[in-house]
Amino acid sequence: MADTYYAWSNIQYAKPSGDVNAAGLQPMEAGSVKVGETVTADQVGASEEDFQAMVDSGAVRNAPYPEVPEGWPGSPIDYLREAVRLVGEQAMSLTGTVNESLLRTTMSGPLPETEDDTGEAPAATTSSSKSSKASGTVEL
Repeated sequence: MADTYYAWSNIQYAKPSGDVNAAGLQPMEAGSVKVGETVTADQVGASEEDFQAMVDSGAVRNAPYPEVPEGWPGSPIDYLREAVRLVGEQAMSLTGTVNESLLRTTMSGPLPETEDDTGEAPAATTSSSKSSKASGTVEL
């Protein structure tokens, strides 16, 4: 496993350290890897098979752990959802409309279709639609 892996969960480990002593015991090294730190199988004393099980479970991933402000009580996805919600609130409070380009910077893919006053999704965008491509805003 030559890839770089990151801890997505705190990992506590104990692995053999040093030689077997006169009593036939082998000292153990205890340690931990914090969320976001790089981690290897050797570092935590795991076999390749056990380390792969950690990868399969999502505790270890080859993508860096997302950064969130210190003290954030939730998960990274909760933080990103809250950030998108706040951006939407700010856009609405400033203009009374949703700025499509602002939304596109926080979303990937096309914007979802919205229902018109009849409760049906629009069939196609026309010049009479409520969307203005020139201004990049959608009237709500």
